[in-house]
Amino acid sequence: MGDDCCNEESMGRVKTLVSNSLPGVFVHSVQVGDTPKEDHNAGFFGVLKDQVDHVCRQLKDIPELSNGFNAIEHCNRPSVHRLITFGSPHGGVSDIPNCTDPRDFSCALMRSIVRRGVYTDYVQHRIIQAQYYKNPKDLKGSLLLTINNNSKKSSKIKNKRY
Repeated sequence: MGDDCCNEESMGRVKTLVSNSLPGVFVHSVQVGDTPKEDHNAGFFGVLKDQVDHVCRQLKDIPELSNGFNAIEHCNRPSVHRLITFGSPHGGVSDIPNCTDPRDFSCALMRSIVRRGVYTDYVQHRIIQAQYYKNPKDLKGSLLLTINNNSKKSSKIKNKRY
């Protein structure tokens, strides 16, 4: 959430830890935006399914992965040998995460928009965290959860092709 692929304090550190734990294994940390700032903002805004599809297209062109790979998320070309989840939202979250940096405008904007209607079509097609939000008292479902879990779509969410 609001991270970028190569931040040495977070995902860059994860890449280093995995590389150090598995010497000789190729490790690729995906970047959704073209710049670190765009990658940061992509953690808040967009359609997660579109972002995953974008990453899958990138992975197809990496020679080290041509014979398959172990993934932290889902793609299947090249073939995935194992799915390794890391802080995965597959079961949904019952709260939108707080911003760790109070000066982070993108995070504050995301939280403000979500509060106005997490299950609205507008929010579901723009805010990443809303796409895996699941209110245990109101199980309408979110975009990512309905796709990943083969759940029935909410009547409030238009059946769009992602």
